[in-house]
Amino acid sequence: MNTLRSKLNESKESEKVIIMLVSDPENQVEELLSYIKGTAGKGHSFSVVVDPDNLDYKSSFYIDGDGSCRIKDIKIRALTEETKFR
Repeated sequence: MNTLRSKLNESKESEKVIIMLVSDPENQVEELLSYIKGTAGKGHSFSVVVDPDNLDYKSSFYIDGDGSCRIKDIKIRALTEETKFR
């Protein structure tokens, strides 16, 4: 039986940190992630479709906005010698 407690535990167990190093001169990646963060988690589920016009590359990703799939935080900072991946 899916109880609220099991849903909360499932959510905690699936939490992860994803670190990205991107080249984003026009802030498009940052804006996309921020938009997904602001849209998901409010009970709003949706698909993100990548390259819908090219069948060789088209791919769809489902975001379950009922709280099970959300971006909790985004930290953006410029790359410096101190923040480089080693």
